[in-house]
Parts: sequence; structure tokens; C-alpha cells
Amino acid sequence: MAGEGGGVISAMKSAQATERRRHQRYDAKEIGCRLEWFGKEVPGALKPYNLSARGVCLRLNRRVAVQEQVWLRVILPEPMGEAAVRCVVRWVREIPGGEGWLAGAEILESTKAWIGPEEDCWGGLVG
Repeated sequence: MAGEGGGVISAMKSAQATERRRHQRYDAKEIGCRLEWFGKEVPGALKPYNLSARGVCLRLNRRVAVQEQVWLRVILPEPMGEAAVRCVVRWVREIPGGEGWLAGAEILESTKAWIGPEEDCWGGLVG
């Protein structure tokens, strides 16, 4: 498997060792994650802050509404690849200094198990 002993897999295992939540959160920058709006054109920049099998924390330059549904393309380095996910925004916070917004979104459905080969977005086993 590509990346064994380093890269994305190593970064994800490192993050898992210190996480106490049921679904591990991964630092998006550390694992090389990118996000894009999926489907319709949505104004505003979008950056991932962290992600887990059940959710994603977004950094935005515009406010989104709690309960708003958003479609995102999650892009991870190989061997993970990419997936389209439908999310619902659960919380929104302004970043101090007017530098944008953070929003936590729960993943409602995903086109594939994109966090790991054995776990789908609901914590069940794939295969």
C-alpha cells in the first residue's frame, strides 16, 4: 500500500493515538485534505480544518446557517482518493479578527468510505 510508514497513513495513525472521540479527528493540513463545493457553484472560499468519519470542520469566508445542507467534494491523497459527501451544518462560529467562519458539519451520506478502508461514514465495516 502506498504511503505505509509515512505520508497520509502515518499522519492519520499519529492523530489516532491522541484522539479520545469515538471517531478520530484528523488535521486536514497534516493529511493533505482539500475540499471543494460539489454540484452548484457556491460563492466563498472553503478550506478544511479537520475531519472525521462522521464530520468535517470547515473554514469559510462567508457565514453558513445552522441546519443548512451542503454538498462537498473531499479530496485526499492516494490511496484514499475522493468522495462526494452530503453534510448538515451543526454549529457556526466567527473567527476572531474578522478572518472568516468555522462551521462544524455532520456527514449524512458519502459516495464511499473515504477515511479508511475498513470504516464507512457511519462507523460500520465495509466489505
